[in-house]
Amino acid sequence: MIARTYVGFVRAVMIGRDGLHRDVLLDIVERAGGTGVASHLTTGNVSFGADPAELDGIVGDVEAGIEQVVGRPTPVIVRTLDHLVDLVDRRPFAAAPHPDPRARLVAMVRDRVRDDFEVPIISPNGDYHVFAVDGGEVFSITIDTGGRVQDPGGLIERLAGEPVTSRAIGTIEKIVAKLTS
Repeated sequence: MIARTYVGFVRAVMIGRDGLHRDVLLDIVERAGGTGVASHLTTGNVSFGADPAELDGIVGDVEAGIEQVVGRPTPVIVRTLDHLVDLVDRRPFAAAPHPDPRARLVAMVRDRVRDDFEVPIISPNGDYHVFAVDGGEVFSITIDTGGRVQDPGGLIERLAGEPVTSRAIGTIEKIVAKLTS
């Protein structure tokens, strides 16, 4: 098989927190079998090449390696670069319910969002709107309503019934631009 480019989004990590520095994450992914490994913008975003037939094993080894460092299970949600290019090209936030949101967020599950996940969801104070689901992604915006702005990630995770990790669409756009230039 020919290697494909993947982007792994590590859930709930920050640069240097719990000892998971960039170089540590890059080493974990390389030891797991990823090639051409690179970190993007924060510790939680890493690209690598892999044979599709080996991907599940690599991701399992990466998750085990991260757990050894941070001391807790830490899911890694993976997308192909081709999928992310398509996601960006589709411009999912063009149909957002507010013209000038504070943040445009993509929550990702491992495979597909459950069929019974219903949108739209609007928070009681209107500071977030979950407005679309497409395959393994849930799209939401946050709006500054004059109070504390909540991220809908926890709600999305409860409704999806599995771990999610969220990224701003701008982060995904920057990763795609870097990997396709």
